[in-house]
Amino acid sequence: VTEETMMSHGHLAKKEKKTKKEKKGKKVETVNVLITGMTCQAGCANGIRDAVYRIKGVKSSEVSFENQTGTFIFDPDKVSVDKIVATIESFNSGEGMTGKYKATIISKK
Repeated sequence: VTEETMMSHGHLAKKEKKTKKEKKGKKVETVNVLITGMTCQAGCANGIRDAVYRIKGVKSSEVSFENQTGTFIFDPDKVSVDKIVATIESFNSGEGMTGKYKATIISKK
């Protein structure tokens, strides 16, 4: 059973999934990423949030246009930090430009 929540408060967009298994203490990691190249909340931040959230193993995807950061909670057995970074950097917001975004890891826990 999966429960999905989507919140958008001001300049923060967040999507998360919760499963019964996760509540029992399944291993997850968190990575905080500086994302440069975003010019708006609607197309850039929300689009990156959704693209990362669709990766199998990502439990929560939160992107702040205002802070130019993203916080992602994921299952390291299903997805790597490199895959999350590659998804951000290859995201195309529809402006016809790929490689517009640069993701730099701030912290990982």
